[in-house]
Amino acid sequence: MAQVKCTACNGTGWIEVPDPPSGGYTISGTVGPGTLTVHASDRFAGAIDSVIWQGKEFIDSLDHGRELQSASSFDDLGEAWNPTEAGSSADSTGQTSSSKLLSASAAGKVLKTETQMAFWNPVDGAKISNHILTKTVTIGHEASDHVIQYLVNFKVTENHGKGKFEALTGYMPPEFKVFYAFDPISRKLTQIGHGGASTPVILATEDGQHAMGCYCPECREYGTFDAEHLFQPVTKWNMVFRYNSTPAGTYPFRCYAIVGTLENVRVSLIQIHKALEGTPAPVPEPDPVPPIEGEITDFNRVPACDGPSCYFSIGKVNGKMLFGEYGYQNGNRQSDLFEYPHSKVDTFNAESIFDICKHGGKYYLAVEHGKWDSVDRGIVYQLQGNTWVEVFRAAQAELFFNLHSHGNYIYVTAGGSSGGVYRSADGASWETFIAGDSYCRWDMDTLDNHLYLCGAYGGDYGPGCKPAMWKDQTRIWDLNLDGAGFLGISAYKKDIYVSSATPARVYRLSDHACVLDLAAFEKIPKLIVDPKTDTLLALACRGDGHSSGAEVWATKDGSKWYQINGPWSCPHLYCAYYDEDTGDMWLGGGKWSQKSGGYGRIYKSVRG
Repeated sequence: MAQVKCTACNGTGWIEVPDPPSGGYTISGTVGPGTLTVHASDRFAGAIDSVIWQGKEFIDSLDHGRELQSASSFDDLGEAWNPTEAGSSADSTGQTSSSKLLSASAAGKVLKTETQMAFWNPVDGAKISNHILTKTVTIGHEASDHVIQYLVNFKVTENHGKGKFEALTGYMPPEFKVFYAFDPISRKLTQIGHGGASTPVILATEDGQHAMGCYCPECREYGTFDAEHLFQPVTKWNMVFRYNSTPAGTYPFRCYAIVGTLENVRVSLIQIHKALEGTPAPVPEPDPVPPIEGEITDFNRVPACDGPSCYFSIGKVNGKMLFGEYGYQNGNRQSDLFEYPHSKVDTFNAESIFDICKHGGKYYLAVEHGKWDSVDRGIVYQLQGNTWVEVFRAAQAELFFNLHSHGNYIYVTAGGSSGGVYRSADGASWETFIAGDSYCRWDMDTLDNHLYLCGAYGGDYGPGCKPAMWKDQTRIWDLNLDGAGFLGISAYKKDIYVSSATPARVYRLSDHACVLDLAAFEKIPKLIVDPKTDTLLALACRGDGHSSGAEVWATKDGSKWYQINGPWSCPHLYCAYYDEDTGDMWLGGGKWSQKSGGYGRIYKSVRG
């Protein structure tokens, strides 16, 4: 203990200040009427084990879980996959840490550390992770001397689905048992209990003379934990960030701990909130994906394929590449079918040629809305000789979308708000697989001999629609996301991936995780696997108000995504086809515009 003068204190004007732990790394600065001391130690691998101000220790550091520190967990495994800065549960109250302090420095008001984080509990026998935590801690901010800046980076070295980052947590002595939430709008405090809030929180002593608050402009999940629920004489606060997809890379967070009296902390929260409001947040940086031999590195536009209307379908028929267009653009009242590069081979009185498919040695073609002028139905055609012959239309199917060969049958999905699913073994006799109802169904794929379908309630997407998915004839997932719809589907690495419109996202069925979120785009209408490199591709559309900007995103594990060159000179990419004979990947799209202003574009893959 040491005695220091404190003119603002009661009594004699002197207080006893506990000594920080010996050794390690100490920084200090004048904060209000006293000195704030922050200490990190080798014992806890660089985690902060002491914060002292006005004679009060703010951190309970009994064991290796109770510091001012950072931790993470993944894939909903909690403490079973839980890299922790200060060490492991097995370290208990010991003098050494399972985490490895790689570097540390302390000078003036600035502390820097780099730590290889131990697993809180071993993972497959491993006691230490490959995750690296770096932090810079600074006493004071231009907004307030009471602020401790805590800038932290988590280096994640493998791909994960869900990720939870406890960017900063503080374990405090039990006398810090009064909890408050701070409202940045009203600037007022509300006393709360165990559980936390969506706004900054404060832990204080009953007399309000000592308090610690926490703040991050991006945080919406603040926790408060009392001694009763922790089953120990200790209290805790934290700031948590969650990701549905957590690819390998660096995840930065800007955190702020505020120390002082309760009123000091409240005023400092007002000041730091005002200073940081609207400032750009740090952005995670996924690791670059190293190229592999044969990987698609680009898509080249094929100018000879340019057409007057947007392309909706691509397929190879009798060794020739065919492209089906969306009609009713530039004054057209029909949809044309072109042979590579741009030779018209047929014309259909239909809204669009939506899909081309091979089944049982025969070729099929689906038109979205046949005989558009008379408001007719979706139609399926079969190629007989050199002629496309109508083989099916359903009374309740106003729109037909996608074809898919699955087992002994070819299937077709129906759209609108009363579509169904129909199938045929020979193309001549058709039966109802799923009766027309209030769902629109789009795409299909096969996994483990089951047919998976995607679509939406109430239409394709837009107001009143909600995404849905089926396994065979059973609806297995309703996503409560109003105005959205599932459009594309693909089986990949023993799982099912589905893409959506408004918002443009990719979801994984097994855990319902959003694995790709492209907020700037309108939709992702197509997913397709490149079998040559076992890569899943997602085609992203900007929206028809744009003149360009479509993009292609790819993943090799379903979680970590990267962009393939681009963006492209058209706003939409609607269809894709993998040519098994040549290994080429073809993309089709252009600009979609009802009755005017459209054009078609075809792109061909470039491999490294």
